[in-house]
Amino acid sequence: MFVRILPLSILRFKFIWLLALTIVCSVSSYAQEKIEVSGSLDASYLLFDNEAPFWFYTNTNGLRSGTTNVALSAFAKANYSISENHHLELGVGAFLRDGFSQNFQRSQLYLDYENKLFSITVGAKDPDNFNSGLSTINNNILLTGNTRAIPGILLKNTNALWLTKWLSADAQMGHYRLNDDRRTSKTNIHYKSLDLNWQLSSSLTVSTGLKHYVQWGGVTENGLELPNDFNALATVFVGAGASNLDNFNESINALGNHLGSYQLTFKKKYENNKTLTAYHHTLFEDRSGRELNNFPDGVWGVFLENTNGSWFKGALYEYVQTISQSGRPRDTQGANQQSGGDNYFSNGIYRSGWTHEGVTIGLPFINPVLTNGNPPNTRIIAHHFGLLSSINKVTITTKITYLQNLGTYRFPFDSREKILITYINASREFDNIGKFSLFLGADFSDNSNNLGAGLQYSYQF
Repeated sequence: MFVRILPLSILRFKFIWLLALTIVCSVSSYAQEKIEVSGSLDASYLLFDNEAPFWFYTNTNGLRSGTTNVALSAFAKANYSISENHHLELGVGAFLRDGFSQNFQRSQLYLDYENKLFSITVGAKDPDNFNSGLSTINNNILLTGNTRAIPGILLKNTNALWLTKWLSADAQMGHYRLNDDRRTSKTNIHYKSLDLNWQLSSSLTVSTGLKHYVQWGGVTENGLELPNDFNALATVFVGAGASNLDNFNESINALGNHLGSYQLTFKKKYENNKTLTAYHHTLFEDRSGRELNNFPDGVWGVFLENTNGSWFKGALYEYVQTISQSGRPRDTQGANQQSGGDNYFSNGIYRSGWTHEGVTIGLPFINPVLTNGNPPNTRIIAHHFGLLSSINKVTITTKITYLQNLGTYRFPFDSREKILITYINASREFDNIGKFSLFLGADFSDNSNNLGAGLQYSYQF
């Protein structure tokens, strides 16, 4: 095994800067009676051969990559109560780690305003997804927490909007900017979602939802400036085409690269704080997927949570497939149009695809573009198991994934690549000291095996 470590002088300087930033925020904030401050410090050290095991770096909000050996993180947030119903929150965080082209980066930087009706977040903030530490998608197949937070603005309702005694709604709308190095630069993201929740009884809730993301605007590699004004945003919002644009695909299809997901969730509460959640998240990028011609692509999951269990805390199973893609590409009526071959997270104009800083934003098993010599892979089948348990104050997180990669319809692999991905994390928290974690991982594939171990220390204040 070998280790890639940042120069010690740089490590010391930058980490001291992080500590100073955290302490300054804390001291200045505690001087104010209406301000509450919290934060965290995190340090991890990983050992492996060529590449870290999959779950060491996946869905870590950009903290680690497949070649990270040392990772340091600091985060602090201050909550200020303007009045009983009006609150502000400022969050500041940074990463220092190897395995990236830029070792020192901000993790989060945002300002959040909240009242009884709605909240507005400006800046870069990690997605507020359900996360048991077990799931592959963390309640959003299109935004799983696999990359650093993307800067933008998000508006959402604070509390559920009750339409009737048994029906409520939740809505969100956002605008983001992909400011990384990509083939179509200055790309915008439009986002909106709507969830309807049926309270069928005191213990049973059924929810349906729609999430819609659109990559739009920007400047292509050949210098073409794509529509980037309010009219373009209105066109993107309703999913219309742009007949006046000098780009054939953008004229016959909807303006921008559209991605969407339907969600269906059943949640049943039992005695002794047990909750059973069953869910399905679809994927679609065009009309065929929107009309569910790609069924049953997506994630099918069930999660049993037991918050009062002495040793058993939770268990999860997810079946993931993206092999249908509305069938093989085939011509349809219309000017050079085709159906099928949805090729998720890929696009002919936004050629970097649904990625941020070269990392897939959504379902992490999909690789939409050629990356580090790895060919595109959008057709996969996966069985994923997760178990959360506790023994003698030691919390144990176990994940096992059996993955098959098929490539794409256009460039299929000669044979299915089969990978067994394993991960176990044992952590123990000590009062006034922090939490210590030991994690092990092993990925076994037809081509290579990745083995690794890691130590992590976390402190929250």
